[in-house]
Amino acid sequence: MLLDMLGVKLGEEQELTVEKFKRNHPGGELGKVQNNIIDYVVIVASGLGSRMFPLTKYIPKILITFKNRPFIQHMIEYWQMYCKKIIIICNSIYNELIKFYCENYFMVKIIHFDDGSPGTADTIHRSIKQEYYGKNILFTWCDILPEAEININQLSQSTIFTYGDECRYGLIDGNRIEKLSNGNGNIIGIYYIKSYRGFPNYTVGDDICDTFTVNYPKFLEYKLYSLIDIGDMMKLRKYNSQLLSLSFQTRFFNEIVKGIDDNTLIKRSLDAQGDEIIKKEINWYRNIKSNNNYTPKIYKFGRNTFEMEQLNAKPIYRVFDELYEDQKLNIISDIIEILDDLHSNKISIEKDILMQDTKIECYDKVYARLNKIGTLIDYFGSIKYVNGIKIDNVDKVLLECYDIIKQYVDTRDIYSFIHGDCQFSNMLIDNTNNQNKIYLIDPRGYFGKTLLYGLPEYDFSKVLYALSGYDKFNNNQEYYIENISNDCMELKIQHNLDLIGKLPSKICNRCTLALTVIHWIALAQYNRNDVMKCSTSYYYGLYLHAKYMKNLNDIDQILHD
Repeated sequence: MLLDMLGVKLGEEQELTVEKFKRNHPGGELGKVQNNIIDYVVIVASGLGSRMFPLTKYIPKILITFKNRPFIQHMIEYWQMYCKKIIIICNSIYNELIKFYCENYFMVKIIHFDDGSPGTADTIHRSIKQEYYGKNILFTWCDILPEAEININQLSQSTIFTYGDECRYGLIDGNRIEKLSNGNGNIIGIYYIKSYRGFPNYTVGDDICDTFTVNYPKFLEYKLYSLIDIGDMMKLRKYNSQLLSLSFQTRFFNEIVKGIDDNTLIKRSLDAQGDEIIKKEINWYRNIKSNNNYTPKIYKFGRNTFEMEQLNAKPIYRVFDELYEDQKLNIISDIIEILDDLHSNKISIEKDILMQDTKIECYDKVYARLNKIGTLIDYFGSIKYVNGIKIDNVDKVLLECYDIIKQYVDTRDIYSFIHGDCQFSNMLIDNTNNQNKIYLIDPRGYFGKTLLYGLPEYDFSKVLYALSGYDKFNNNQEYYIENISNDCMELKIQHNLDLIGKLPSKICNRCTLALTVIHWIALAQYNRNDVMKCSTSYYYGLYLHAKYMKNLNDIDQILHD
């Protein structure tokens, strides 16, 4: 117990909550799971997910993204606090996908079927067979999760969990189940069965509620007082809107909180990945020229944190699409002016280092990422056409783009101070009094293996990347692939590439176009927690290559018109 107390204390100093500590702590009183109360947790993911359409047009509901991760991962981490053995029941067409997202968890078994079982009673009875008889099993639907911890010591006999009044079935007087025509029931879809023996008495098509009392007449009620429920689009939108309402949206590895007054913010990392990222960010802010007027003021640096000025500004992507064309082009001109000033800080660079960095960013890194997501890319089969345009295979595309970039920088011996990630989410605009003042935030701060400095084209390509639709796509909580038919995929990305013939050559040239294609393809692995976004990133990159780069003479014509 003393080690538990010490571990929690040290963990809290590193932003590790007691709950996270319990999930991962290998021993001690906190980490213990009560033996034999729950032998298995069975996640029933066999439904069609029709209430989540179109998000479930090509994926199961259990893989819908929730707080930047597939919902299945939240479920596994929660229930493994109480039982290490998890079983997932799913349709066999999703077996490889679900396996991909469970590969980092121990003692997770997938049971799949080839036909659509009519009714959950039949699904469970045919999937959880005699080898599990006599075990204590908790069954849960795949779209719900208690928000608070449960007291498993109360599970002295079979138990039905209840919450709220938005369910098809209700538990009446604590001992009678009724199907309610008004949908005001409280049986949410979590059931604990002590000494499971299947469902020998049921009719095909029955829900588990239709036959529960016939097979397990003695049971208790466990009332939950908070619940995550993403069972339909309206419910999912409620949670997404809560996340969007947060003052500062960040990734899982960092956070931004208010400082000691209303004019300051504190940014800090939350894990080892965040530590590495914020270390580069701090280094960038320390080295940018101090008299610039396009970054927030930094008041204090810490080991993995810094305090900065809070700007009266919003990300450019939130306003850009609502502007007239001339206003958009004016903003792009302002961005170029800022980047030119940033890039005016230059250093000499050996050609071998420059070419090595270029290869890392434009070739090696992309393949390293793609090798991690082969299962997700292969899931939709062999796609040959995107939005009606024939695409080339990824090896040909990447090699062609890499060759263009090498030719472009072959005679260079100078690096510029770069931001490294200046898309429209990382540039803020303050349009007070229609002044449109622009700020750079969230610098990447490296190129290849070189810190702070790199190719200026890399920054300009991130602006073109933004214009090609990255920011709206990345921040769309309800993105889905429009249609897949045989070898054809239809994607719908909101973009500003209609400006391509009017963009300054610094933003749009062969090199920045090639880099933009690479950015999209590499984005696929970054989006690995969202099947739809992962595949879209990959195929949209190939589409941009086919549409804008297949005929380089056409590009030259576009850029010179």
